[in-house]
Amino acid sequence: MYGGNVDITSRKNLEKNHGIQSALLTTSVSTLLKMILWNLTNAVIQAVAIFNCLNHKEGG
Repeated sequence: MYGGNVDITSRKNLEKNHGIQSALLTTSVSTLLKMILWNLTNAVIQAVAIFNCLNHKEGG
């Protein structure tokens, strides 16, 4: 009987830990994706700004 109770308890703890880990993983992945997207957006904006600047210099 005692062994069964320990098994159930440890299984519940494992499931809880797994849930916490997967939640953390999901959060960090979404944060990482947002950072990458943000950096890409900034890079595109800077590239467009530089491109416009170069075009203006050549034109004027």
